[in-house]
Amino acid sequence: MATEVSRANTCPYCVDVHQATLQTLPPARAGTTDAVGAWARTSGLRPEAGSDPAAVPFPAEHAPEIYGVAVVFHYINRMVHLFLAASPVPEQAPGFLRGTILRTAAKAMRPASGAPLQPGVSLDLLPEAPLPAGLDWARGNLPVAQALGRAVAAVTDSARWVPPSVRELLDGRLAEWDGTPPPGPGRAWVEEAVTDLPDADRPAARLALLTAFTPYQVLDADIAAFRERHAGDQELIELTSWAALSAALCVGGRFAVPSPAAL
Repeated sequence: MATEVSRANTCPYCVDVHQATLQTLPPARAGTTDAVGAWARTSGLRPEAGSDPAAVPFPAEHAPEIYGVAVVFHYINRMVHLFLAASPVPEQAPGFLRGTILRTAAKAMRPASGAPLQPGVSLDLLPEAPLPAGLDWARGNLPVAQALGRAVAAVTDSARWVPPSVRELLDGRLAEWDGTPPPGPGRAWVEEAVTDLPDADRPAARLALLTAFTPYQVLDADIAAFRERHAGDQELIELTSWAALSAALCVGGRFAVPSPAAL
């Protein structure tokens, strides 16, 4: 799931890490991961007219975890694009050693005890909060529902300072978004989008839109322009986290509670 969502979002760092982790695990049952991977690669797209979004290639009881992973990585991929390099492997490393380095790192990131992780043990790190609207598919798994509710509330509360004009612009664009990148190879779309905003709000709006829709188009100049009005790292993280999560929640809001017949 994490690998294929990251591949769809063109996040090479995340693909490297999770593909390497996958290679350290026992092989899955033949055909099981292919169908789920195909679903993951298209999870960011608006369902086509006439399609049944509840028809998914996994059991209905697995939906909260699978949908939750998809939402989390639609968020993480955007943040990684902004703040990490293209790969966790140093550029100086010989190509023939990349796979070995990645698999070694993947094994090192496993829990030291080897014991299965227990759902919900880290929930107390954030205050309790209700599940956001549109994520009803998570209600069947209490730890997933509580984790999503708490995380969304934390990000939303921290970004309350974001100007209303920026919020309205991003919300409006997300409402029309079909999951594909804006047209054109350049950035004309974002300059057109911020034209009518007050000058003071444009750097934040530009960075928010790029983070949500094309994080790979963010330039150092965009960060610098934002820092002219918001110099601290805190505001930078709060804005980009809010924009990335807004896009991820837009994706998650399209997921349907699977029918019991899902295989």
